[in-house]
Amino acid sequence: MALGLRKSWTMKAVVGNPEVLYLALLSCALTLLPAFVPIGGGLLTTLAPFPLIVLAVKYPWRYAMSLIGLEGGLLLLGGQWQSLAFLGQCGLVVLATSGAIRRGWSISQTLVGSLVLLFGVGALLLAVYSTFVQSPAQPLVTR
Repeated sequence: MALGLRKSWTMKAVVGNPEVLYLALLSCALTLLPAFVPIGGGLLTTLAPFPLIVLAVKYPWRYAMSLIGLEGGLLLLGGQWQSLAFLGQCGLVVLATSGAIRRGWSISQTLVGSLVLLFGVGALLLAVYSTFVQSPAQPLVTR
């Protein structure tokens, strides 16, 4: 019985509340437009995490994560492989910021936590990527 109530509440939150739909459409527009339309890309990509943060704070996290997955799938279908790195970083910003807001952290703790998470994951990805891509050590003396 609890599952039925939970399922109906979830459907009411999605179908009965236009805010979820508006946030999803705004997030898709801010994320997908710079990938396919080159004009104004910098400003749009800067604003892309905000609707997802609002969605992740006000509603269960699965809505924001599902939307990021949907946007990633659309980017893959459109052949925009390089935009997936941006979407991954956007997802990390959303998780770190919404998690900090839900826990009631101060703004300085939120910023430091978000930056540490982003730089940590970025450094880890760079280290893994460089080990696979880097060629073996070149001989110091060539003949």
